[in-house]
Amino acid sequence: LEASLRAERPPEAGRKRVQEDLRLARADRPPGPGLIVTPEGAAELPPLTGGADAKWEGRIGIEALHDSNPALVSGDLPFPIFGMDEPASDIATQLDLRLGYQPFQGRRGWSLGLDVSGSHSTHQDLDELDLSLARGTVSLGWKSGGRFTVLLQGSGARAWLGGDSYLDLAEGSVSFGFRETAWTATRIEVEVRDRSFEPALTDFFHGGREASLGLSQSFSLGRPDRQLRLGARAAEVSGTLGSDAEIREALAEIAAPLSSRWAVVLAGSWAEQSFDHGASNFVFSAGPARDDDLWRVSAASAYRLTPRVQWTARASWAERDSNVELFASQPLLDYRRTVVATGLGWSFR
Repeated sequence: LEASLRAERPPEAGRKRVQEDLRLARADRPPGPGLIVTPEGAAELPPLTGGADAKWEGRIGIEALHDSNPALVSGDLPFPIFGMDEPASDIATQLDLRLGYQPFQGRRGWSLGLDVSGSHSTHQDLDELDLSLARGTVSLGWKSGGRFTVLLQGSGARAWLGGDSYLDLAEGSVSFGFRETAWTATRIEVEVRDRSFEPALTDFFHGGREASLGLSQSFSLGRPDRQLRLGARAAEVSGTLGSDAEIREALAEIAAPLSSRWAVVLAGSWAEQSFDHGASNFVFSAGPARDDDLWRVSAASAYRLTPRVQWTARASWAERDSNVELFASQPLLDYRRTVVATGLGWSFR
């Protein structure tokens, strides 16, 4: 299929038909590295690059967004925190850059990929929330007979907030996939991550190690790349008395390519984080341990304008409900947040 697209004489079946067959043939690949951080609840879109494989590829993207609550401030505070006494919306621009290199693919079933990515957001008013991210990822995948897949990934990242160092992150994961039928597949994933915040921020953010086990089931909806995925995850966080916690999460996602140029992803999740010690309740350490519920809903769409340029649009909503309260039962950590964004991306190889 790839050779026919590069040939001087067009494929007899027609170029569009061959491109579609090639896209469907690639649909069973192990997933590549994801994004390090996206606005809460943002769905990750499937690639729409098309064409033949390359040893290296890249993407530059820029988007404009409106964020209803970038500081994650509760809507019912009795006095200002971080200089705010109510949620403050803002608009921002975000620039993304990604470079990927694949030293080999399909060598006795093994494929190796290297990925470097970075992003920077600039807010109109709240420049102290400008976020810069840099990340490197190594992915090693193995596939056998179309039924079994193994993917190992390791990555390191650093984040800057308002121009100051904010977070160091190290992650590793291994996932096992099994396709029971042409329409169903199971995935088991084990992840380990280590977060380290700057010392000046540790009164509000607690680092530590997180180990998680996830299980998901995918169902094809009429074609291999149109899927429904249902999953659950359990995690254990350890570090300090204020960060030790258990996490339980459930998620649902629908990936629905509407044509060879247009893809849509819908996603929703619920997560509960139950802390182990009263020290997590930094208002009253002798009070109940902190317990948070977080709901997220998102939708994202990408349309390929040309073989190398695509237009994207996304929207997400998130709400956190926490039992940490100030005097008079006023919530401290509750928040609601809505993000709407649109932009353009250019792929090159």
